[in-house]
Amino acid sequence: MGLIRTVEADLLKNPFVPSEDDGADTYEMVCESFDASQPDDVPYVRDEPKIGRNDPCWCGSGKKYKKCHLAADEAR
Repeated sequence: MGLIRTVEADLLKNPFVPSEDDGADTYEMVCESFDASQPDDVPYVRDEPKIGRNDPCWCGSGKKYKKCHLAADEAR
């Protein structure tokens, strides 16, 4: 607790005032290692096509997936 009080006292004596000269905005100060110019190396690719809730069920029953196997597949 003593260290916190020391830091608090130091900040009260000499408060931090950011200057316009720094050139860094808040985003750059928080995310120094973020580089938006670099895209992800490998895009995500599914092994199988995604089955939508309203698509026909994969089992061939003729029902919509949400009425047939959705609950069973989500339980796995």
